[in-house]
Amino acid sequence: MKRRFIICGLFVFLLSMLTLIDTYGLFETNGEGTSNLEVGSWQILLNGTDVTVDEELSIDDFEYVTDSHTEEGVLAPGGVAELELLIDYSNVSTALTYEISFDLSALADFPNIVLKVYNDKTNEEITGETITGQCLLNVSDKTERLRMELEWQNDEDYDENDINVLEKNVSLSVHLHFSQLMEE
Repeated sequence: MKRRFIICGLFVFLLSMLTLIDTYGLFETNGEGTSNLEVGSWQILLNGTDVTVDEELSIDDFEYVTDSHTEEGVLAPGGVAELELLIDYSNVSTALTYEISFDLSALADFPNIVLKVYNDKTNEEITGETITGQCLLNVSDKTERLRMELEWQNDEDYDENDINVLEKNVSLSVHLHFSQLMEE
């Protein structure tokens, strides 16, 4: 009988322990989730061409301003060739800076062919071989317009030099660099 009493006691003890363990159990929950971050866009158009895709551009949409003694579509002494550089940054999520550099080595032998660049918004001439600017997001017109002019000054001192241009193709190299504006 004592043996039965011990077995019953052990059974009651085990049952009590199992009840206590279940009663003082921990609450635990697991979960998972994902988050999506919006990443800014970066598409810059120069005269309608996406410069973020095309690294080599042909910029030869010159308009020629000549007199009645010069054929249409050519540059000659006394004439001007104009080209608008339209930077469209309406599909850009960050403010940016630009740097436009001109390689004028092709004009080194022709001092009477002069490059002038104007800001179309202010009509001010921008001097130097490198032009820098900012494209900010807090403006309504997200375009920058620059007008390049190659002016062939008609100077009698360069008449012999002007003849040498006829045998050469005068080409200008333009390098464009765009970068995100980090600070103002």
